[in-house]
Amino acid sequence: MGDSSILIEGSGYTFTFGSPDAGSENYYVLFSGKTSNDTELNSDAEWRAFTNRITVYNWHGVQEREFFLDKDVFIITVSQDEKTIYGIHYDSDMTPSIIKADIQNTM
Repeated sequence: MGDSSILIEGSGYTFTFGSPDAGSENYYVLFSGKTSNDTELNSDAEWRAFTNRITVYNWHGVQEREFFLDKDVFIITVSQDEKTIYGIHYDSDMTPSIIKADIQNTM
């Protein structure tokens, strides 16, 4: 799976990119955009880092598109053929589950 982001807390920070992973043609990255002022849902996790927004970049660093999963995830990985994306989702009780999405259906 892609590596997770590292965050050093301070006031006024924004969660940005995390969990990058590469397919054969593109790079997939989670993007949160939530700020330190957003309310946490549960003190057991940093919910602001969870997101359903995925940005897709080509190998030249140009953003090709973005899409949204049905659920917020914390970590993603993409199949080499770029047909499927997998993510780790946690519910409000911190129970993890793996979600699977067909990338072609997100266009």
